[in-house]
Amino acid sequence: MAGVLDEVARLVSPSDGFDPSRLRQSFVIRSGEAVLAILGSRLTELSLAEAPAAKLRFELEGPDDVEDLRAGKVALGIGGYGDLTSDIDVLSLAEEELVGVLRADHRLATARVTPRRFADLQHIVVSRRAVERGPIDEALGALGLRRPIAAIVPSALAAITMVLSSDATAVLPSRLVARLVDATGLHVYPVPVDTQPVQILAVWHHRFTRAPGHRWLRSCVTRAVADHRPVGG
Repeated sequence: MAGVLDEVARLVSPSDGFDPSRLRQSFVIRSGEAVLAILGSRLTELSLAEAPAAKLRFELEGPDDVEDLRAGKVALGIGGYGDLTSDIDVLSLAEEELVGVLRADHRLATARVTPRRFADLQHIVVSRRAVERGPIDEALGALGLRRPIAAIVPSALAAITMVLSSDATAVLPSRLVARLVDATGLHVYPVPVDTQPVQILAVWHHRFTRAPGHRWLRSCVTRAVADHRPVGG
């Protein structure tokens, strides 16, 4: 464990003698809408407090994120990434649990959501690439169940808006739900089939691994993640 912590510190701790208050850089951060909703305000707060002359520019993730990391157009990507090449460095930020949401006055808001009831609901699926089915459907299929897909949307916030005005449900990251549940009146319930946590990663090009400003930026990200716990966390 000590070795793991040392490696994390090496990747995110600013260099000795580095003063972020003198930083004048602009950093482009690519992430999904849910990640931005969870971390954006805290990252901005940390940046203003520690490096007021630095600028954080948030952009939504896209198909060219890794190429843009290589080209130096993006300082940091935050989200789920796979099949990365050796020139891209990776830091695991969190394992994000998934929860189900319904509107507060839904008929199942006061009942246990069983696998059968879950499968009988209309589902709003969040997929940036418009993928209709995935691990949840595999888990339901193992029980002989299949859920109807009402719509596929590219963002979690779009799904929440649709859930709040319908009888549908959606499965979303727990930290995002934790930030919105009081404001929206969402009802949160455990997904009644096995789901694997979503791995949230920070990724950047290797040439920025030791750059003091980038290390400071990554330290802000790790602190922002630590400040936001999931539902029940």
